Amino acid sequence: MTCVQLMKAKPFLTWQKARDSCISMNADLLSVNDKEENGKLNPLVRAHIRSRDLLQWWIGIREVGHSWLWLDNDEKYAKIPEWAAGSGRFQSTPDNKCGLFTFKGTLEEAECEQEKPYICEKFNKDIPEPIDYQDSYENDKTQDGSSVSADTEGPKCDLPWEKLHRTCVQFMIAKPFSTWQKARDSCISMNADLLSVNGNEENGKLNPLVRAHIRSRDLLQWWIGIREVGHSWLWLDNDEKYAKIPEWAAGSGRFQSKPGKCGLFTFKGTLEEAECEQEKPYICEQFKERSLGETCYEVSQCLATQNVQCTGTGTKTCNCQSGYYTITDSNRCLKRSLGETCNEVSQCSATQNVQCTGTGTKTCNCQSGYYTITDINRCLKRSLGETCDEVSQCSATQNVQCTGTGTKTCNCQSGYYTITDINRCQKRSLGETCDEVSQCSATQNVQCTGTGTKTCNCQSGYYTITDSNHCLRIRETHK
Repeated sequence: MTCVQLMKAKPFLTWQKARDSCISMNADLLSVNDKEENGKLNPLVRAHIRSRDLLQWWIGIREVGHSWLWLDNDEKYAKIPEWAAGSGRFQSTPDNKCGLFTFKGTLEEAECEQEKPYICEKFNKDIPEPIDYQDSYENDKTQDGSSVSADTEGPKCDLPWEKLHRTCVQFMIAKPFSTWQKARDSCISMNADLLSVNGNEENGKLNPLVRAHIRSRDLLQWWIGIREVGHSWLWLDNDEKYAKIPEWAAGSGRFQSKPGKCGLFTFKGTLEEAECEQEKPYICEQFKERSLGETCYEVSQCLATQNVQCTGTGTKTCNCQSGYYTITDSNRCLKRSLGETCNEVSQCSATQNVQCTGTGTKTCNCQSGYYTITDINRCLKRSLGETCDEVSQCSATQNVQCTGTGTKTCNCQSGYYTITDINRCQKRSLGETCDEVSQCSATQNVQCTGTGTKTCNCQSGYYTITDSNHCLRIRETHK
């Protein structure tokens, strides 16, 4: 019998680095001793498969002198162990090959420098007998041994990570233990950090988990993510400071602000201080992608990838940068088009003549006097002939109206001629085009006539005086 840990956190490792990692946890790459052990390992491996890159795992066998050698003994195989029959891609070749255990329960060879997940085996002689500190352990176990809290909120955690409230944690109990800083460095190497306890509710869920991991007296205190900074206690995940202890940790008699101290979580659910250079087990908290509105340590944790920030007074949260609107359903930070909801005008993608107003729910909409052009998401004045809702939207400022049956347009008032090129409504001088006589600026003896294009011209019997734009009667010559 043995204890194993399936190491599938990325980045994966080469065979030698995988072995070094196991050894750092007082373990080694797994050696499979017989058919019975293989039969028990195979379903365990299958239970951990979450993606195609978890179909093969480094274990403790490698090619040495044209034979395969297990790490835990000197038994050599020219080709494959009997129990691994069917391993068609497992032969002894003198080119630096190492052994992989597959989801089929067989062995395969691969270049030792390939990066793969791996399986560590705990040294049996170092597994202590459990002591009776599990009286309040309230978590159930799934069939594959992963921990599932009674609450249904938060992420699903892959072994060896366990669910704690809204995050995933891992209890690092392998010897040698670590100082506070080395413990934090270890967590960060796994895309995690030392655990920050965010309140009484989370403390209540953490305490039974800690008790469940106690196997010896040196597992009664655990480094977590709190340390003394400037005579106050500061959590790693936010700027909230305590002069002595958080309210939820009442009863922590050995927790005061002193220079150079770091925080321990105890099996009693309280905090204690200790010299940061002491070596202790520790609890890592996995960096999970956080939705908008959820707590975060840094912006890289936020699920939204654009226009997002991780900020806040005290507890930081993933939130949209200034000028971007929070769309909760799709977890995105976006500018808002005309007609879409907004909180402030800076969130509107239209940049000119726009406002964010409304009774109750506010929307991005055009300022008074500007017309909404949905297709191009702009607020513009309207030229003569273009649709409008009211006359103030027309760019022509004189002699214009917004009228029409059904769809209204900017058009010239009666008696004024539409000059499209300059977008103006004007009276017409003699000789200029017109549609009707009322558009002519000359008011007497004038007409609007013509074949095809009509022009303002003087009636019959009247002479055109261009300079003064008048029509004067022609005098008859007396004989």
